[in-house]
Amino acid sequence: MLSHFTFRPIVLVLLVLLVPAPLLRAAAPDNQAAKAANKILKTGGKEVLKEYQDDLKDAFAVFEIAADDFADEVLDGNFFSGTFNDLVDALALLQDTVQDDQEQAAQDFGAVTSFEALPEFEAQGGGDGNDLMGIYPRGFYPGAGGLVDDFYEDMEQVTAKAYAKAQKALRKLAVQLEKKAGVALTTQLFVPTPHPRVAADEGTVIFQTESTDIDFIVTASKLDTTGNGMIGVGGTGAGPDLEVSAGTMSDLVDPSGGRWSTTEFAVDEGVYELRLSDDASGQTIQELTLGVR
Repeated sequence: MLSHFTFRPIVLVLLVLLVPAPLLRAAAPDNQAAKAANKILKTGGKEVLKEYQDDLKDAFAVFEIAADDFADEVLDGNFFSGTFNDLVDALALLQDTVQDDQEQAAQDFGAVTSFEALPEFEAQGGGDGNDLMGIYPRGFYPGAGGLVDDFYEDMEQVTAKAYAKAQKALRKLAVQLEKKAGVALTTQLFVPTPHPRVAADEGTVIFQTESTDIDFIVTASKLDTTGNGMIGVGGTGAGPDLEVSAGTMSDLVDPSGGRWSTTEFAVDEGVYELRLSDDASGQTIQELTLGVR
């Protein structure tokens, strides 16, 4: 029995010594170096987020002016296709601006990560003095629940709050137009997608590709007249022509510029399936619903 307890530690030592060298992982990041890098990333992230908040505020302020102009025109009795087109253009500009602001914020944060925080981590003794070999502080990895994830979660919350505020204002505007001008207005605003999450590796910023989506829908109609509905739809995309269809609406849009929008007039009242598809293959990309009152 005594010999058994004497022999076990020797076996364990031999097992460690026999592990092949390639299986041994590099040492964990130095704690002081990690603290220095985390401080830069946290401070830089706050600065980028504050600038993004300011940019969003400016973008929605510009749209608010356009929405007020639309309301003034309708209340003055100018409910025409040109007036509606101005509102659609304002929505497209808002979405395009927000998307640009999102991408810029993600790129700026990626630059802080890759070109400021990680070099400081290496300078403070993280890594082997030549290449970090992908071994970073925990919070630098997407999905690890650290500073990188915190930044994008905060960014999404800021964006969602801005859109909720804008949608609430549009609901109030719709009530006003219906009560005072007999005009029904419906709006659906979506955050431009994908919400960019730029990954950063040592010396590299990895950009996310753009997807094809509808991100705003607006309809308007006079409640005392039938068959006079107006539909405006817009979104993002890349690649071949897209078909936007809803009821009798069937429009081709060119997404090569990154953003597209289209309108349809003299639409009957009803709730319609809105379909975005690839014109060449007919494959459905997205399906939503819209209503014309």
